[in-house]
Amino acid sequence: WRLSPWPNGVEPAGPCPPLPSPPAPAPLDTSLAGMRGIIEARRRLGHGVIVLAAVAALAQAKPSEPFLTLYLLRAKSIAASDLERFVWPCATWGAFALALPVGLLADAAGSRVVILCGMLCRQATRTLLLFAQSVPAMAGMQLTYAASAAADTVLFACSMIQHKHSE
Repeated sequence: WRLSPWPNGVEPAGPCPPLPSPPAPAPLDTSLAGMRGIIEARRRLGHGVIVLAAVAALAQAKPSEPFLTLYLLRAKSIAASDLERFVWPCATWGAFALALPVGLLADAAGSRVVILCGMLCRQATRTLLLFAQSVPAMAGMQLTYAASAAADTVLFACSMIQHKHSE
């Protein structure tokens, strides 16, 4: 028995048809107006990349999460059992539940709206963390953090798109 690369072990009778040739590239606009348009487009894209990088850098200037449990236990006087039963599940399930809706919202309303909502959720997280005292407020703080983390995905995607267009 012999292995054959052809179906049913039968080689085709004639030669294979040639592949279609790729389409010809569009002619380059070398006029002065065309060059000015290219320069202006690159300038705008460069500005967009700088703005996105600044927003991403400022978004990452957040309180240190490794010390959040100690802060909630000591400064807010929340019991460890309440953290485990009510607060931390809100972070986990909130991130899980918000991942897809945030992407759909970015598609429907635009990525700028989602990024702005994510920044507002980040500020709400900080406000709740600093001024609220109750367990439900800390659970809400974790939900707003999950929403801001979901919006970070959209911010990252926008930065990749801007980077791809600037090349």
